Amino acid sequence: MSISQELMYAILAMDSYDREYNPGILLSGSNIGTASIGSEELLPAASQSAGFYAVAYQWNDDSIISYRGTDNPGLWADDIAGGSDVWNGYGLGVGSPYAEQGRLAAEFYQAVTGTQISDPLAESATLTGHPLGGGLAGLIGALYHEDAVLFDNMPFELAATSVCEHANFGDAVWQPLRDPLSNGLSPWAPLIARHFQAGSAVTGECLAAFRGLQHTPVT
Repeated sequence: MSISQELMYAILAMDSYDREYNPGILLSGSNIGTASIGSEELLPAASQSAGFYAVAYQWNDDSIISYRGTDNPGLWADDIAGGSDVWNGYGLGVGSPYAEQGRLAAEFYQAVTGTQISDPLAESATLTGHPLGGGLAGLIGALYHEDAVLFDNMPFELAATSVCEHANFGDAVWQPLRDPLSNGLSPWAPLIARHFQAGSAVTGECLAAFRGLQHTPVT
């Protein structure tokens, strides 16, 4: 029996919680259904210390990246759960591009697509994720003009715009963004909503109020 694309993306969005460090349910194997799981060696250094995790898959000849959402909501790092998602990820939801998980999400995207030293817009992958992970998927989709399927996503549009605006300033604070985000190329404008499939959200979930000004549609 075939499976719908949206259901498969939802499964992969949740699968990222169940692998490598601090798994919700410890899974093994190299496949989930007909999707094959990529190498964990692609994860950037210091991912766990920043509370970041993502998984790459190949499914129906497409590359898919699933970004893990919140698994350490505390204010401090944890030996098992890794760095605090509050300090390293949630800032993206209020428009800050400084959150470390955003930089790591971009680095992971480049590793999966093989664009570490080339134009990141030249290759592609479909992105997915749930709450914080949905925000990371939206951020990277906006920055790199990719399709994204988001579930209960944290807001990301203001952060994407801020990254591109401030990376062009060329000052001592923002100039380094040119390297991890655009490999020294002049940063481009993000695409908001245009390339995203409508996100899905559970009625009454906690991030709904924060998405009030979001252009990306949610059903």
